[in-house]
Amino acid sequence: MEEVRDGGGQRWRRSEMMEEVRDDGGGQRWRRSEMMEEVRDDGGGQRWRRSEMEEVSEGGGQRWRRSEMEEVRDDGGGQRWRRSEMMEEVRDDGGGQRWRRSEMMEEVRDGGGQ
Repeated sequence: MEEVRDGGGQRWRRSEMMEEVRDDGGGQRWRRSEMMEEVRDDGGGQRWRRSEMEEVSEGGGQRWRRSEMEEVRDDGGGQRWRRSEMMEEVRDDGGGQRWRRSEMMEEVRDGGGQ
């Protein structure tokens, strides 16, 4: 985890975790989690947040999961942007493949021309 600040009020924090890489003859397992948050510029009011999680497991039944969230704000111009994405449950355990994806994007605003 790391954090950076400067005199202009900017703040940046990042946290990343990677764990459980295994290959014991047949079953691979891989998990990653990343989070980036709190980028601030107090002069303009900008805020940016990102969170990401990823998981892969292989063996008899393959499994793959990804989750992502992102948020951008700029209070000076009134723009606001949020995105959320989730992809999960890809399985193939001999016969039945299963795949699910969900994505959401919302709240794009621009109040600049007023």
